[in-house]
Amino acid sequence: MNTINHHFRREARIMLGVVLFVVALGLLIGLLMPHLFAFMAEDKCLDSGGRYDTQQHTCEPAPPAQP
Repeated sequence: MNTINHHFRREARIMLGVVLFVVALGLLIGLLMPHLFAFMAEDKCLDSGGRYDTQQHTCEPAPPAQP
């Protein structure tokens, strides 16, 4: 009977660990997503030849090419 109790306690700890891991992963993703989106917006602007204003978070497009 004691070994069955030990087994259920171990399973409960494992399930709690999985839940805590998922919650921690969700928080980490939630905290990092705004930074990732800002980086991607800046990178996209620079790749298109524009200039990125970090204070206003806007992209100034490149002037049209002269023929």
